[in-house]
Amino acid sequence: MEKYQILEQLTPGALGVNLVVEEIKTRVKLVIKQVECIDDHNANEALEELLPLLKLRHDHIAFYRELFIIWNGQISSLFLCLVMDYSTGSFQKVIETKRAEKTVIDSEWLQIMLGQVLDALDYLHQLDIIHRNLKPSNIALVSSNHCKLQDLSSEVLMTHKAKWNIRAEEDLDVQLCACSLLLRVLGQALAKDPAAELPSDSSVTLALLSIVRIHPEAQQLLVVVYTLLSIICSQGPTAEELQKAGLFEHVLAHLDTFSGNRDICVSGLSLLWVLLVDVSAIIVSAPLEKAPVVVTKLLATYPTDVEMAEAGCAVLWLLSLLGCIREHQLEEVVVLLLRSVRLCQDRVLLVNNAYRGLANLVKVSELAALQVVVTEKDSSGLALIKETYQRHRDDPGVVENLCLLLAHLASYQDILSELLSNGIQPLVQEIRERFTSSLELVSYAESVILRLQEATPPSSARGQSALP
Repeated sequence: MEKYQILEQLTPGALGVNLVVEEIKTRVKLVIKQVECIDDHNANEALEELLPLLKLRHDHIAFYRELFIIWNGQISSLFLCLVMDYSTGSFQKVIETKRAEKTVIDSEWLQIMLGQVLDALDYLHQLDIIHRNLKPSNIALVSSNHCKLQDLSSEVLMTHKAKWNIRAEEDLDVQLCACSLLLRVLGQALAKDPAAELPSDSSVTLALLSIVRIHPEAQQLLVVVYTLLSIICSQGPTAEELQKAGLFEHVLAHLDTFSGNRDICVSGLSLLWVLLVDVSAIIVSAPLEKAPVVVTKLLATYPTDVEMAEAGCAVLWLLSLLGCIREHQLEEVVVLLLRSVRLCQDRVLLVNNAYRGLANLVKVSELAALQVVVTEKDSSGLALIKETYQRHRDDPGVVENLCLLLAHLASYQDILSELLSNGIQPLVQEIRERFTSSLELVSYAESVILRLQEATPPSSARGQSALP
């Protein structure tokens, strides 16, 4: 240390102290990283591991000038010292500045910087060197468009767990940037080619799940990771594997905890939607049995949010297929599905999923059927069905789901009079005549007509047949 003059001490890091120094002979400003070692053996082992750093030569890696060990008599400790180039700027300072200004980092600049970081990491990995301490404050900016990795550490020093009490926030920044970049890249790939094959390797999805487990309170990170998982899982049969990894419990817990964060709720419901689509691979478990409570709570909390309603209806439909909706939950679920249809009849996906869910519930429960036909606020589910038909009368998919629901409603004797009094018979007769090419749709319509004819009083039937 005799040949260096200490100018200032920077904020301590997780692994040691950074000193800004000036080399007395050359007047060059440098940084000395001092890392406390447990004993002589620990210091020498770390020194031996880090010696290859002196041979590194890369445009985006800080130049390491010297490594040595010193004894600090004042505190009776050994320190390993790493002498490297000094830079005033860092990626951490950019993040802090943008946060203070409440502005967004330029995406093109960010891609350039992260490209340089990846180039440097690739160089290190080819030499079997791992950075081990990558974080925004260790990405130095030597100019506006040129960065360098600095402060590489050793495995020996990293195993000292007592030093890891201040890294969480910086780790979060790195992981959020990485996930945001991955989301951007995937988005661009799908924009160019919607059929593009995305990475479906389980290691990617499990790594993303691991990230949000490490930072369970990072709400912005949750939104990005849930969006990524939705995109990746939509192309691969990974639901069973992720269920075993505890993803359902994780998502449901965060939907409950962060029910006030609209973005987390929409992205979380969308992820559940993607995962539950492969119903055959799903194992009904305790967490899934709790899902209806969480989903209905969100739909009740956001009664006018169309995106929430669309994802929520899809999840409730799939939960109904799995038999996760219990008898005491039927009334609330039916009301929410009908309300969601009323909210936005123009969204075909929402309408289809809501009516599919209603059909599944009515099929297994007369209580659900009664809830559909009961009049609520001057409108019943039957009136809504007729309105939906008028809006989507040329869409075979919507009409088929409507007919399926009507077929299940007509299976209950006590519901038939409601169907007759609400003019359902002429509606299904029209459907049968208009969609003759769809055998399944015609089958649903004919089953409803047959049931209604059986329930029609003989005098009414004679009166109808006597009409000109």
